[in-house]
Amino acid sequence: MVMENIAILKIDKDCIVSQEWLLRWKRLVVIPTCKRFGLKVECIKTYSSSGKGKGFHAVISVTGKHLTSERINELQFYLGDDSQRVSMNRARIKAGLEEWNKLFITPNMNPEAEKPRSFLERVRRLFR
Repeated sequence: MVMENIAILKIDKDCIVSQEWLLRWKRLVVIPTCKRFGLKVECIKTYSSSGKGKGFHAVISVTGKHLTSERINELQFYLGDDSQRVSMNRARIKAGLEEWNKLFITPNMNPEAEKPRSFLERVRRLFR
């Protein structure tokens, strides 16, 4: 029996769109793309990217098999992640960095502001 893994996809989109467009993006792009790769979307949260003020960040919890760093970064690319971020993540993965998937969120919007101890606790806190 193969255990299902949990992964967090982080997307940085540099455009401002309506809530209606965001809902359609989730329904027409995120869920079908993840499903095509054998993943189930557990939760999708979006936040305004306050740093630049010109877009949004999405944090997506998925479950499935074969969730390697390369596959996660590839999925983030398909979901429209910022191209420079995708390239930087590829370099971090190639260099063997464990925490390669960085998305800079300000403390007031960061669902992980108080760092829980385990990965599972972080995932649970992220989607409260």
